[in-house]
Amino acid sequence: MSRVFLIVFLVLATSSYFAFSQEAGLITGRTLDAKGNPLEWVSVYLDQIAAGDQTDSTGTYEIIVEPGIYTLIANMVGRSEKKIADIEVFAGDTTVVDFDSLYKVHPTPTVISTPNDSEE
Repeated sequence: MSRVFLIVFLVLATSSYFAFSQEAGLITGRTLDAKGNPLEWVSVYLDQIAAGDQTDSTGTYEIIVEPGIYTLIANMVGRSEKKIADIEVFAGDTTVVDFDSLYKVHPTPTVISTPNDSEE
């Protein structure tokens, strides 16, 4: 009888452990310019949570997240920002999201402020 109890206890204990723990998923991909060249130093992050990565010299990034649906943002100084919504991540799976055509944006005009020497 104690042997049956031990088996039942172990089955219940391990099944509840797996039921309450979720395995993370992976979002990975590349960032490319309008000519298809990889972009380094692009910030790629999730809109909903504080998770992200910066691309390497091949334009590749990787973000480990819990399963769910996310909006992914790619942003780089001097380039257009891109958002991709409704990215679904499953436990133990890899989701590939590439950002292409991150165009250069026109620089903003420089504003020069000089102090006014007159006192009022």
